Amino acid sequence: MPVARLLRSAALLLAALAAVLGAACSPQPTPPPAPAQATWEAFGLVSAAAPPAFSLRASLNYSGPGQQSRVVLKFWGNVGYPLRLDMSTGFGAPVAYWREDRTGLLTYAPGAQAAWRHADALQGAAALGLPFPLTLRDLAALATGSVRALVPELFLRTEPTPEGGWSYAFARGESLRRLVLDREARPVQMEGLASGREFVLRLADFGEAGLGPNQAATFFIDLKPDVSAVLRIKSMEMADAPWPAESLALPLPPGVALRDMRPGQALEPLDLSRN
Repeated sequence: MPVARLLRSAALLLAALAAVLGAACSPQPTPPPAPAQATWEAFGLVSAAAPPAFSLRASLNYSGPGQQSRVVLKFWGNVGYPLRLDMSTGFGAPVAYWREDRTGLLTYAPGAQAAWRHADALQGAAALGLPFPLTLRDLAALATGSVRALVPELFLRTEPTPEGGWSYAFARGESLRRLVLDREARPVQMEGLASGREFVLRLADFGEAGLGPNQAATFFIDLKPDVSAVLRIKSMEMADAPWPAESLALPLPPGVALRDMRPGQALEPLDLSRN
């Protein structure tokens, strides 16, 4: 056999061996126990039943670097996009108007000379002094019970929880690292990474404030090392048809400039305590 042919055969053999070894070394999903698989499938069915549009009112207690405030939220839109959020103080004074769609985040604070937009919603909020692990789209999915849309398709392993539910771990490359479902297949805790920072989200008070039995009314959010928040839904309405486009627009006052945030740019933080 010619030398060149021998070399080609050896190269093919080595490539095949490397592929086998690589597959053996990469994390492989562990077949789950039957109850864990049944809980996972029930979780998916509940999320799939969520309607396409909503409107809600909520309160947000926020504690972060340099500020500790309580604001009132009016949040509405389509579970996918677009989404609108109006933020005001407890006295009713407007703090900021937000709009999120597939192009990113647009934010305007009343009285400002400019509105700001950012292609990355998380980075845009952080640049305005509100580092947060959730986009408006994430919040919409959580509030409407469409949590399955935020979860990776496959899990690597499962563990039973002391409360009778199941914990699901995902690959390290996923932004969501761990999900805990209770015995009724409701998501009660989510852990992961947002913009390189670890977060823990706990969901509670299912079925309260007039919500369905699989919808949480309270969300406890911790973003390491120094941000915590509690969001409580006060009322909510679901809709079977999407909102019309004009209801989700964010018109800017005359003379207000529209500017794009630069990567890493830090703006003057939003004042959540204005009254």
